[in-house]
Amino acid sequence: MARASCRRNCRPCGSQPYYDANVRLAPPEAQAPRRIQLSAESLHLAGLTSLFGEGRGGNGWLGDNFDIIARVKTLHGQEDADFRDVRLNWQQRRGRAERVRLAAAHAKDGELDMRLERVSRTARRLRGFITRPDHALRALNARNQLRGGEFSLDVELWDQPRRAEDSEALIFGRGRAHLSDFHVVEVPLLARLLTFASLGGIVQTLRRDGVHFQHLNASFDVHRRGLFFENSNVSGESLAISFEGGYDYARRRSRFVGTLIPANAVNGLLRRIPLVGRILVGGEDDGIIGIRYALRGDNGKNQISINPLTVVTPSLFRRMLTFIF
Repeated sequence: MARASCRRNCRPCGSQPYYDANVRLAPPEAQAPRRIQLSAESLHLAGLTSLFGEGRGGNGWLGDNFDIIARVKTLHGQEDADFRDVRLNWQQRRGRAERVRLAAAHAKDGELDMRLERVSRTARRLRGFITRPDHALRALNARNQLRGGEFSLDVELWDQPRRAEDSEALIFGRGRAHLSDFHVVEVPLLARLLTFASLGGIVQTLRRDGVHFQHLNASFDVHRRGLFFENSNVSGESLAISFEGGYDYARRRSRFVGTLIPANAVNGLLRRIPLVGRILVGGEDDGIIGIRYALRGDNGKNQISINPLTVVTPSLFRRMLTFIF
């Protein structure tokens, strides 16, 4: 087994090492996976490519079969967003991740724990959680309008795609995601949608302090180029939004429809009235005040349409209008 020790001072600020790591490489044997052991006191996310190299196609010099065991005391991200005590075990076979475990601590008391494992001969399961997902987004230098929250994920991935029940589309997996107790701040698309619906007060809150939501629940199918959501919603005291539709990340194309429900707390009180509340308000994704919307996006250009006939319409009659329009 070859062993290498590396230390480079290349972090943009110059005050911390790009990486300070020991790497052990087991030369590949016939029909055997390559084994890599990495231990590091300090490692920058941007240094991973430099450390492992950029292969052409596939996984580069790692090949299609490898085992990685990594232990990093401090993993530096962008904007001084660091992870601590990072532990990664990755088992790859025939170009497919078969078993992965990633755990780390971050921020003041945040945690990250994600696992991928095979659950049958034809399926794998990805599940896990991360507290303060906004910290992880900041570390990845991703556009981040999220504040706080706890995110959980549970997805079943299939080795062979399956036909969707109501179409000819091929589905590669199915999952659910949940995000709780979070704020969203300065989201231009949401601001436009609320403006179209004449909800200017919520727009001001979005731009100033952010809109607080208690829960986001999403059910989705995994397609080759994107995700398709159904029966999904995000809910807070001032606003609730139901949504379903799809996002094609290869073509940067999105199609969504749903309902905006302002004053969700009022709708929630009405919903608790026996029988009458159910007739007036409907289920969890309905409200006595509901605004139907449609969103169409192509290459970052979004078109929004609002159905004004549903602005102040009890859910019973709104569902009737849905069939008409």
